[in-house]
Amino acid sequence: MHYNFWTTKLAMGIALGAAATTSMGQQITTIGKNADPKISIRIGDLIPINTEGRNIGKSWFVGGIDYRVETFPVGVGKSYSSVTADYYQKNSNWAVPIVFAMNSQQGRETFIAGYGIEDSQFSGGKAGIRLCGQVGIAYDLTTSTLPVFAEAKYFYSTHREFSGIGFFLGARF
Repeated sequence: MHYNFWTTKLAMGIALGAAATTSMGQQITTIGKNADPKISIRIGDLIPINTEGRNIGKSWFVGGIDYRVETFPVGVGKSYSSVTADYYQKNSNWAVPIVFAMNSQQGRETFIAGYGIEDSQFSGGKAGIRLCGQVGIAYDLTTSTLPVFAEAKYFYSTHREFSGIGFFLGARF
């Protein structure tokens, strides 16, 4: 059980480190309202929709990071693919979903949908790697030089205790 948790953390660390080192030097000089940042970091609250999840806690900590892989124009907006990693937990229960997502940006709104795998541990003895998915919407709140956003996401997990709705505030770099 701990092996899966640490393996997932190691894989996330390697992926995030590679993403950060390849784009951070270039992105630091372009942060601003008109920039096209590649990394998003967010923090928020997850509300479980399953009874077992709510019995653990009505509100769970959640944080996440996205790395924009490819951007392409579509109609009046733009679309891009991303790799998303989240971590949510309450007490000794946790999940780490890693998702490949497609994003469609129209003005200040971005619509998000993705599918992937998650590693998880639930106090009822359930653990392991499962399928998961996410759908959501982000709204750009940028008014100055730091690109900030609000986001709402539905997290789906085949380990139903981890399905829920997340609300976030984040920044793009």
